[in-house]
Amino acid sequence: MRCWKWWSTIVLLAALIGLGGCAQGISQTDYDQVKSDLVTAETRIQNLEAELNSTNSQSKKLQTDYTSITSERDKAKSEAEMLQKALTQGAPYLRIMDLSLEQQRSEVGIRPIYWQYTESYTQTEITKAVADSRDATLKSLWDISQQNPQKESRWFSYTIAAVTSILNGKGIPAAVLPAAPVVAPSPDGQTLLRVKILRIDGTPVSNLEVNLWANNAGPPTGPPPAVMTNTSGIATFAVSAGNYYIGFNRSNFPAVYLYFNGRGAQMKVGMTTDIEIRLFKKEG
Repeated sequence: MRCWKWWSTIVLLAALIGLGGCAQGISQTDYDQVKSDLVTAETRIQNLEAELNSTNSQSKKLQTDYTSITSERDKAKSEAEMLQKALTQGAPYLRIMDLSLEQQRSEVGIRPIYWQYTESYTQTEITKAVADSRDATLKSLWDISQQNPQKESRWFSYTIAAVTSILNGKGIPAAVLPAAPVVAPSPDGQTLLRVKILRIDGTPVSNLEVNLWANNAGPPTGPPPAVMTNTSGIATFAVSAGNYYIGFNRSNFPAVYLYFNGRGAQMKVGMTTDIEIRLFKKEG
């Protein structure tokens, strides 16, 4: 627009000069030629301005494309770094799973990988992988399993949950382990099961129905004995020796908590067994 104003002024001046020239004897032909040249110049200026605007538009588009490509490159780089971090962090857990699934490979028709390893060597390798994970929860569960290897498998369940969380980009999951079951002689010789229900923060859940089924082989059937937790979150059952399954009544289970499917309990004559269960609140 600034160029157009200047050239408009020039055109006006030229016209005045032309008129003056005509008054002094400049021919109409020369005047018309000058006027034509000025129009041509104005047209050229307009074309140049259009080309400049087009070039500026293309430049802006190239800048936008460059910014977009750079952003995509940085995003891909960040994702690659996150993936590498997840694979590095998850490697010990994958190693544990790999070593632990040797028997399952044979069961599904896959050639065993570590057939040359002795059980003792495999246990040593798993212990190394547990240490490499630097995961206090996994180490605690692994140590517990070494004391009772036939009945303690939470370490493997935790390994699966942890590696899944890591590979999903969420890191090592936060875990609050329930206290290990405590078995001690009953003062009066009774066989007692005490189930303590706690929130994840350790506070007791009172007035909650706890059910107990005899024999935990297979799903529980029939109406079970039911005891409500007291203010300390404890439900106490007087039972005979044997295997039992602790569960809850879905119809009156508090909606604020994630439903807990239950767990088994092995009872011994004249002993009191204390079992702790922690409930998670639903998100949102």
